[in-house]
Amino acid sequence: TDVLQESNNDDLAEKSSASLVKYPDNLSFKDLYYFLVAPTLCYELNYPRTRKIHKNFLARRLCEILFLSSLEYILVQQWIIPILRSIDRPLNELSTLTIIERLLRLAIPNHLIWLIFFYLVFHSCLNAIAELLQFDDRLFY
Repeated sequence: TDVLQESNNDDLAEKSSASLVKYPDNLSFKDLYYFLVAPTLCYELNYPRTRKIHKNFLARRLCEILFLSSLEYILVQQWIIPILRSIDRPLNELSTLTIIERLLRLAIPNHLIWLIFFYLVFHSCLNAIAELLQFDDRLFY
């Protein structure tokens, strides 16, 4: 949110009507690839852009990506895999109570991983991509 305020106040690239892309000129591979990588679902002729890349903001997002990816890896290795390895027999040989107990033991780490993954993808990764592309609209989820 702090980047939103900075960029909206004084960092927006001011474009004259002559520099805006118009219909036939937007049919290029450059515009297609920008749309495919930009964190947006709606194609526009001219996306809001910032003048520069905020290095501190980008470094923070990259640190989040590294930390959260490592955290997910550790959670899977230390919490989920031991539970799955404890099921050493086929499911049809286990009692119903044992199967329910194992599923309930997997519920908490599974929820944590989903929440961390959501934050990792939709906040950290998309904001890092938006910053690298100088994409100013940060309200993409």
